Amino acid sequence: GKGPICQFVHQNVGDVCAHDQNLRGRQKLLEQLDQMTEAAAKLEKLDQVKFSDVMEYDPDKSNWYIPGLWHGTPPMAAVNTGYSEHVFDLKKCLIHSLLERSKSERALTIPDFIKWMSGLWEQVKNENFIFSFQNSLV
Repeated sequence: GKGPICQFVHQNVGDVCAHDQNLRGRQKLLEQLDQMTEAAAKLEKLDQVKFSDVMEYDPDKSNWYIPGLWHGTPPMAAVNTGYSEHVFDLKKCLIHSLLERSKSERALTIPDFIKWMSGLWEQVKNENFIFSFQNSLV
């Protein structure tokens, strides 16, 4: 079967063109992930393993740039409408991924999905998911 899906979420990104402007950075990130995966594979006595062999990752579709919630300093700051739009797009992608996986693998139950999304949301609120999101999967 397919491996886990990897999504990178960049929060508080100011420029709406960040995705287009960071193509080189995404390619560099993939090169570094490949190097780390290869090093880990050597420890396991495996040859020629890339990051994409372990996790499903597309540098163009698996990076999300979420602008900050506020324009200015709260409490007088206006809400950034781009924040909601980008979060909605991310949410659609995550749900689509779940639906696609459920066609070939054990489908999540509603309680599993709620637990998974609650864990994800807590990590986003705490800006903690770089370090602990990998441990919050159901």
